[in-house]
Amino acid sequence: MIKNSIRGGLTTISNSYSKTNNFLLEDFDPEQPTIYITYLDANNLYGQAQSEFLPVGDFRFLDRDKIIHL
Repeated sequence: MIKNSIRGGLTTISNSYSKTNNFLLEDFDPEQPTIYITYLDANNLYGQAQSEFLPVGDFRFLDRDKIIHL
């Protein structure tokens, strides 16, 4: 269980172009789905993770219904 969950490395998602459609824009098209663009810049995620307590027991698998409602 633990060995399968080990991950690591850098993660990034880069798109050179994105188009939004929301009511705050002049060219809003109500016929199209509403789309917002969010830019997140998070720093020191590794350092934050290192300052948290590690789990020490009571590990269990969650069923699909529990995961959906988290």
